[in-house]
This record gives sequence, structure tokens and C-alpha cells, in this order.
Amino acid sequence: MSDRRYSTAAWQRLRRQVLARDGHLCMVRGPTCVGYASSVHHIVASSERPDLFWAEENLVASCGPCNYGGGARIAASNTKATIASLQQIVEQQEQRIEMLLDRLAQLERAAQPQSRIY
Repeated sequence: MSDRRYSTAAWQRLRRQVLARDGHLCMVRGPTCVGYASSVHHIVASSERPDLFWAEENLVASCGPCNYGGGARIAASNTKATIASLQQIVEQQEQRIEMLLDRLAQLERAAQPQSRIY
């Protein structure tokens, strides 16, 4: 890991966020996958798109063998799988936003004073 960005506190925070978001489950699922994710994989390689290095939508939880042992390269070679992964992440984020908006509306309704008619 020669890229210095990986040793920054900002990367470690982002890494923890992605692992938590994906439930510490490997999303790459290469041929040697062990299932439990302890690292984070760039869907579109940071060497190809350095501008996406910090983009959470370009990151997925990954187990060590998938991220470091070639499973990521195998998975990344399948463009359809990459697109499907990105679409799934977008859909999950949209669902989370919708749930948060619904909860906000509930809280706003609960905070409104109730009028009583006698």
C-alpha cells in the first residue's frame, strides 16, 4: 500500500463508515472470499479514477483475500457486476433517505401542538 492517503485519519474514518454501512460483509465475493470484510475496495480503481478515491459510493466492504488476493480484479473485470453494485448502493442510499424523511415527518407531526375541542 504505497498510497499515503490510506494512512490518514480521514481514510480510517471513511473505511469504518463503509464497513459499518455494509455490515462487515464482503461485497466483492471473489473466488477466495471468506465473507467477513476487514478492508475497503474501490469499485473503480483509484489508479484509474483518482477523483473517486474518497467517494463513498465507489467503495465497498471487502475481505482480505478479495481485496488483496486478486478477487477484486476478477470482480472488477465484470463491468455489469460493477454497474449493478453501484446501482444497488444508490438504491440502498435512496431507501435510507426515504426512511429518514418519513421519520422526520413523523417527528414533525408529533411536535405540533394538539388542538382540543370542548
